[in-house]
Amino acid sequence: GDNALTGPVPSELTSLANLAILWLYNNQLTGAIPELGTSLIALDLSENGMSGPLPIELPVGMNALLLSANEFTGEIPEDYGNLVSLVALYLDDNLLSGIIPDTLAALTSMIDLRLGGNSFDQSTFPSFVLDFTDLQVLRLQQCNFTGPVPVTLSNLVNLRQLWLDDNALTGATPDLSAATELTILRLPDNQFSGQVPTYLESLGQLVDIRLGNNLLTGVIPEFIGNMVQLQLFACQGNQLTGGLPETLTNLVNLVVLDVAENPLGGGITENIGNLATLSELYLNGCQFTGPLAESIGSMSNMVFLD
Repeated sequence: GDNALTGPVPSELTSLANLAILWLYNNQLTGAIPELGTSLIALDLSENGMSGPLPIELPVGMNALLLSANEFTGEIPEDYGNLVSLVALYLDDNLLSGIIPDTLAALTSMIDLRLGGNSFDQSTFPSFVLDFTDLQVLRLQQCNFTGPVPVTLSNLVNLRQLWLDDNALTGATPDLSAATELTILRLPDNQFSGQVPTYLESLGQLVDIRLGNNLLTGVIPEFIGNMVQLQLFACQGNQLTGGLPETLTNLVNLVVLDVAENPLGGGITENIGNLATLSELYLNGCQFTGPLAESIGSMSNMVFLD
């Protein structure tokens, strides 16, 4: 993987009867996936230009099928439910459509599931993923889902990453208070309502929180400033009020802070200069008053200030 290979994947690979792992990610390969040998357990063709329908007949012992960022079309084959050894399935950022098959419910060993960035024809959250209790990564961004997230998402206590960006999900943000290893929480561009969830304070591994462009109300909680591991905090485009908590200046690892397009007010504290690692600061479209903090001039890593 990670070269500049071009053209189709040779069909002659089928003759490699003992081939178990095939990594050809991040090249410029095109065409359809050829028939694969029965010994294959891991295939990575991510980040190429491959097209056509997804292959239906795959070795039943596969544990990793990684096809992200190609141009595959059609539906996810129901037969993928027979691949019960799969722990990683990456089909995100393709041109897939149709319904996510319920047969995938049989993949109970799944650890990393990525289906986002397709054009599925279903509007409901795929409830079968709620039974994948070993799941660590769930990426379902840009899937056209509507309505509330099932409350039983809270059962996924092993989650490290949750991406639900750019759907039309409604109701309260999902309760992830038991997912104590969560590092990335991405919920922007939905219709979530309520306040910034208080359980975030107890998730000490979070480095990336994205809540932008929802219907959140209330204030930016003071406890955000206690999450010193945070590198990105974005809550732009909501209906948050009050001011910037002084505690935010404790976030010494913060790289991006985006609170734009909220009815926030008050002044900008001089202590914002404590955020030495900050490279992007978005304050536009708010109601801040008073002078611009002079300490911003000492933030040598700043590359974007709005």
